[in-house]
Amino acid sequence: MTDDDRAHAQATIEGSSRDLLALLLGRPPRAPLRFSGDVTFAHTFEKAFPGP
Repeated sequence: MTDDDRAHAQATIEGSSRDLLALLLGRPPRAPLRFSGDVTFAHTFEKAFPGP
């Protein structure tokens, strides 16, 4: 596979598996998540999964 075949992330969100699951479920994480790359874009992920 060449570099041209790979997708490049605009942003990354890092945290424990528990905190990332909380993000997906729209719940508050126990510890702050770490955002890198296009941070504004990364924060839109939270809006895509607003929770109950």
